[in-house]
Amino acid sequence: MEEYAGSDTQGLISEKRVQRSYASSRGRRAFRDPWVMVPSLIAVISLFMVAYLGFQLRTQLRNAVKLPYSPANHMIRYERRPFELGFGENLTEYEADPSPELDAKWDDLYSMGLMAISREQASQLEEKTQPLPHDPENRYVLGMSVFHDLHCINMLRKHLFPDYYTQARMGKHHQGEVTNHMMHCLDALRQSAMCHVDLAIIPFQG
Repeated sequence: MEEYAGSDTQGLISEKRVQRSYASSRGRRAFRDPWVMVPSLIAVISLFMVAYLGFQLRTQLRNAVKLPYSPANHMIRYERRPFELGFGENLTEYEADPSPELDAKWDDLYSMGLMAISREQASQLEEKTQPLPHDPENRYVLGMSVFHDLHCINMLRKHLFPDYYTQARMGKHHQGEVTNHMMHCLDALRQSAMCHVDLAIIPFQG
């Protein structure tokens, strides 16, 4: 019995040696053939790149400038729109000769004027604004920079046609007030242009 068991044990040991030899031979073949390792290397590099890009994105988000709150943020929509040349025969509808119809068209661009917001919305503003006097809903008043800019552009447009836009039509009684208004509008537009930098290109074509 002991001899039989010994021979049986010897057979198991031989099988293990064969398995180890086979596995070792397979590893050597893989080492000699580098293309076997390419998929694994690609997977490791891909995981590294995903992790790195994720880290960079999180860093940029942390360093991004936080835009100030505006109650109109949810109304923003982006679209691609080419600019009109605005010279010669390629005039826009806002470059017509002065008329009541043209004035109405310009006025419609900023017809919003002042607006009322709730106390909760006003509390989120970075700059405080005044409450509406005697308002039963306790709302607050504010304006939008875009409408102020359009108003200023329209005032400067009118100033180009003094024969049509007299002081009465400009809504002022003294020339000095008109001049001060124009200087205010010019500098307001300067600040707006420098703040809202537009990187759209202006191509030169023959």
